[in-house]
Amino acid sequence: MIKLIHFEMTKIIKSNFFRMILLGFCIFIVAYYVFINLNTIRVEDLIVDAESTVQSNNENLERLRESLDASDEQGKKQIEDELEFWGEWSKKDEIKLKALQENDWTTLLELAIAEDEDRLSAYTKDDYYTSSWPTPFTMETRLEGYRWLIERNIDPVLRYDFWSHMTFYDVNFQVDGISEEEHKAWLVKLSTKYSSAGMYYLNHLFRILFGVSGAVFFLFLFGDIVTKEGLGRSGPIHLLQTQPIRRDKVLLSKFLTVLLSSVFILVGASIISLILGTVFDSFGYWNYPVLIYGEAYSYFFMNMSTFILKSAFLFFMILLFCYSILFLYSILTKRASIALGLTIATIIIGIKLSEGSVLFSLAPYIPFYYFSVPQVMTMELAVTLKNFDFSYMNGLISLGVSSFIILFVTYIVSVMQYKFGR
Repeated sequence: MIKLIHFEMTKIIKSNFFRMILLGFCIFIVAYYVFINLNTIRVEDLIVDAESTVQSNNENLERLRESLDASDEQGKKQIEDELEFWGEWSKKDEIKLKALQENDWTTLLELAIAEDEDRLSAYTKDDYYTSSWPTPFTMETRLEGYRWLIERNIDPVLRYDFWSHMTFYDVNFQVDGISEEEHKAWLVKLSTKYSSAGMYYLNHLFRILFGVSGAVFFLFLFGDIVTKEGLGRSGPIHLLQTQPIRRDKVLLSKFLTVLLSSVFILVGASIISLILGTVFDSFGYWNYPVLIYGEAYSYFFMNMSTFILKSAFLFFMILLFCYSILFLYSILTKRASIALGLTIATIIIGIKLSEGSVLFSLAPYIPFYYFSVPQVMTMELAVTLKNFDFSYMNGLISLGVSSFIILFVTYIVSVMQYKFGR
């Protein structure tokens, strides 16, 4: 079996089509890194903003002092109150500026936590179920996330301020003086955080790769591995069968080759991403917190490295499911283009049809629900569908069992075709 797998891998590597697609994928990884790098907020950017804020505060305080002498008694009292308020605010901004200049994230995060605790204390228990931004859930997760960073001495991905955190439960965005759509768009922009550090870039890359688009990419990469041998009466596969090698063993070697090759490509993409991030920025933190939703507004945080590894395994199971369908159609049609087209069509139609079966008790075991890996991992899918049976473990079970069933059918079809010479 090992010799057959080596033989199949050699043929794949020598394929010009495979090399071109793989080169295009590498170019995409580099190009996407450039995009992430350009959109990454740096400490220097925040320092410039903080300096501008401090200067504006000082100018405002100076104007208030100048107007103090020219005011009557009633006016002086009002101005003195304003001077006290803006003086305290200015001191906080100066502390933040100094902390930014010294990369003192503990001070910055502790200030942010203190502000959040004050805001959160104003909410009642009933307010927890509100949908107006920022919801108490948003405030609490932001606060706990910053505590996680302080306890583990981790620098935050920027921006880190009050406006840069949203959660699924934020639905309404009413603010005086600005439309709800404009406010939401502004918050989405501020809360969409990019980082060009290695671990974070790998997370960015996998979040866009681990879905339907990534599955289709791998299907195109290996779409002809079965049919290229020719399954008809005169195909090259029959030459292999003249050796002491069974037909099912040949097909199994091809399937294992596809799975192993997919793993090698994902590992290679991970290595390239980490090298790019480390060389041009830094490695990042493997234990950076990722928010995971739970039932009844509960939540917990997962290490980013664990999040990436579990996401990769779920995506691998998606590939297993897709390859199973591809092999079945390849055996049935004996044409690469038709098999590939039918596989992609099955995936898309399956995803669309599954949307209407969410109320069925067995819906969490329909494999097509689990093609959006990031939403499955963060449990956003469960929150959206209001059913926490749509979980990571159920995704693995449904994809694994479905793949086994399809592979068993493929084996039966292959045996029947060989037996009756079709």
